Amino acid sequence: MKKILSDKIKAAFLVYLLLFSCFASAQTNKPDSLHAILLNAPNDTVLLQTNYEIGLFYAEVNIDSSILYLNKALAIAENLDLKMKEADILDWLGYAYSNSNDYPKSLDAFSRAVKIAEDPLTEKSIIGISDSNKLKSKRIERLASIYNSLGLLFGRTGNISEQVNSHQKAMDLSESVGDSLAYIWGTMNLGEVYLKLGELDSAKLFVQRALDANDLIDGQYGGYILWLMGRVYEARGDFDSSKEFFEKGILFSNEKNTLSISGDVYLSLAQLYFAFSKLDSARMYAIDAKDIFSQMQSDDKLANTYHILSKIYEKQDLQDSAFRYLKEYVTLNDSIHVLEKKNLMAFQNMGFNEKIALQELEKEKILIQSQTRTYSFLAAIAFTVIVIILLVINNRNRRKANELLAVQNSKIEKQKEKLEKALVELKSTQAQLIQSEKMASLGELTAGIAHEIQNPLNFVNNFSEINKELIADLKEEIEKGDL
Repeated sequence: MKKILSDKIKAAFLVYLLLFSCFASAQTNKPDSLHAILLNAPNDTVLLQTNYEIGLFYAEVNIDSSILYLNKALAIAENLDLKMKEADILDWLGYAYSNSNDYPKSLDAFSRAVKIAEDPLTEKSIIGISDSNKLKSKRIERLASIYNSLGLLFGRTGNISEQVNSHQKAMDLSESVGDSLAYIWGTMNLGEVYLKLGELDSAKLFVQRALDANDLIDGQYGGYILWLMGRVYEARGDFDSSKEFFEKGILFSNEKNTLSISGDVYLSLAQLYFAFSKLDSARMYAIDAKDIFSQMQSDDKLANTYHILSKIYEKQDLQDSAFRYLKEYVTLNDSIHVLEKKNLMAFQNMGFNEKIALQELEKEKILIQSQTRTYSFLAAIAFTVIVIILLVINNRNRRKANELLAVQNSKIEKQKEKLEKALVELKSTQAQLIQSEKMASLGELTAGIAHEIQNPLNFVNNFSEINKELIADLKEEIEKGDL
């Protein structure tokens, strides 16, 4: 069932890409094409991505609209159980809530996002990637982005040490996976922190690093980084360089359609020109900033713009306008302070509860690590015992095999000795037989020779016997006188 659902999501994602590409050129300037896709979304996956893209479009243009569409996207992501997408959306929601000064909701969104992004199992919900290293990199990149956004929230609420820690975490994570954008954002934000602390050399160092890295990839933060560098030079008293960087920041942010950054730069230029009594230029840039912040509903920045406008009009001796903007400033600033105080208290209470929860989570993590170490130790002992038992059994079997081999070798040696003895006896018998055969041949030869010798002897002997008889007969005849 899960495989079927996954295949459907992947197919829907491909459909979305096809639809989305049809409107890509129109989307860069306005969300009309995205709304067209939204009206004709064939499934929840396309609906999710379209709401998400519209939410991002409004992130620097209209915060309330951004929050609205991002929440719609979040609900769909939760329904589809796309955890990595949830973390992505929550990161942007936290950023949007922070920009609208709703710090408790911002912290809640970031906390949820961190919990999701820190879990390696979240990688399974990433669509379109199968390589395990790339999946891990995607998760780490999102985690780095979340820590960067969280750092901004800590900065807004006066937790500078936490802000530095968050941005440093983001930089470490981004460097571990080679994420250029998160690295740029981290160095940029650390530069701003050091600027607020008055550590101008460190501020310039980190902002320059961000600027160099951004130039390499033509990133979207160029306008903000240029604005930061302008503020660094302004703090150092180099107003010509400051003005130069502010003007570059205006060009870049307008090109990238990042309205909030354009508003920040316009306001800084208005303040800079006001400081040098160039009131017409100051008023022009202040009005541009006012229009942008009104559109974005960014009350705190709008209040600062009202304040500088009231000062400009006062110097120009336009008292009615000066009083009107001063009144707007006081009214808006009071409401901001009341709301901000309320949000800060809620944030601090939430932060306290969050710290307790984090402490409990840390204790749980330590307990789990301890249990894991214990189980690992027991497993190692069990493995060692098993290995020892196997070695003992193997040694015993080897000993038995050696004993059996020794017995067999002994039998073989005895059989060898018997065979060698039999061989010696056989050779001796063979030698005797040969000797006997030789003697027999010699006997036969001797017998033959003796026989051959015996024949003449027998003749002589026989002849001698006959001669003896003849001699005896002769003697007898002689004696008789016959002869």
